[in-house]
Amino acid sequence: MVRLLVALVPRNQIILRLQEYDNQRTLNRWLLPLLRAKARWGWNLQVHVFGDDARERGWPPRRPFGSARSADELQELLDARSRKPMTALMIATGEDAGSLLSLEAGVHRWEGQADPAHLMVEVAAFRATLQDDDKVDEWRSLTPSRILLPSETRPLRATRLYRVDGKHVAVAGGKPDVECHRDSYWRDWDRIALAHLEVIERSNEPRAFDQILKAPNVDAMT
Repeated sequence: MVRLLVALVPRNQIILRLQEYDNQRTLNRWLLPLLRAKARWGWNLQVHVFGDDARERGWPPRRPFGSARSADELQELLDARSRKPMTALMIATGEDAGSLLSLEAGVHRWEGQADPAHLMVEVAAFRATLQDDDKVDEWRSLTPSRILLPSETRPLRATRLYRVDGKHVAVAGGKPDVECHRDSYWRDWDRIALAHLEVIERSNEPRAFDQILKAPNVDAMT
């Protein structure tokens, strides 16, 4: 159903910048389950971590992001006891990967803590490569932005608000919440995406779905 709704604007590639805004390990909650569920959606995912010293043969040493990590390696990095907030680039390819994953762009907020946990998901480009030459260095332009303070993140409108009960998600400010257990978010993600598309359809913004599929300039994200 969701694939039919995005068939008129097929985009099969996307690069997302994922930035944690606090020490509450939100990449563990969002990214690791997606890596486990990617086969369900038929997507290929590559994840590059900012400041990572992973350097496969031929990987340019000047890039601020390391070479792609396996799912097991990412699990180890994200579970490290002393790790700080992390930023990663996720490159996704496959049928409708760009059209659908662009719906995740925005602030993700988890209730339940004294200070809610946050992850910022931003669309860098609807392609699978970044320019890296003497004229343009898109890898460097995607280094982390300033981490916001709790007083700055609270007013931000959340594209996903994960309720404290772990069983419901508010999608793009729409009502009612979507019933979805925290451990099955990506397995049941078709319902999340459909709810988001319904919010867009009900909005008064002209060509709302076209707007969400317009990637910002990479340089504008610095």
